[in-house]
Amino acid sequence: GIGILGTIIVGILCGHCIHILVETSRGCCRKEKKPMLGYAETCKSTFSNGPKCVRRFANAASIITEFALTCTYVGVCCIYTVLISDSIKQLVDRYAPSFIIPSEYYSLIMLIPFCVLCQIKYLKWLAIFSLLANILLVATYLICLYYIFGGEISFADKVAVGNPARYPAFLSTVIFAMEGVGVVMPVENEMKRPKHFL
Repeated sequence: GIGILGTIIVGILCGHCIHILVETSRGCCRKEKKPMLGYAETCKSTFSNGPKCVRRFANAASIITEFALTCTYVGVCCIYTVLISDSIKQLVDRYAPSFIIPSEYYSLIMLIPFCVLCQIKYLKWLAIFSLLANILLVATYLICLYYIFGGEISFADKVAVGNPARYPAFLSTVIFAMEGVGVVMPVENEMKRPKHFL
């Protein structure tokens, strides 16, 4: 119960915050008379044009923002590498049990396609990979729904509200899954018609 409702609420909040970020960036672009601003530049401009008491923190805000984004996305890349490597290892262990190698080697093997993908400079060239990922995601959802509703559903052993001590883990998982705030500004800045972003 809480999981579905909580996911919807977090999704609405994330969407609202992204909307505020884009609108703020557009306002800062007008004030700075620049065609586009990145995330850190938007933070710096916001502080520079804000109340007098926070203007001196403009450079610090920019540096902290860059540092936080870097840490976030290095962490996200590490998590995805481990997640994909472990998933591939589980598949190989199931269908080729005689082929045994540690999961660290799978992570090393995954570096090759990841490095190739990282060489793509323009976001428009990533569109085909995004389309493929979305198709696979929809297929995964359909397979999950098939297994969920294909068998007999029993709510006897389920609880409507989970342990409150697990809420932080739930929130961090949901935010990790749906929050891509670091890519919002680059995507908008790469668009032919950025006004169509929202």
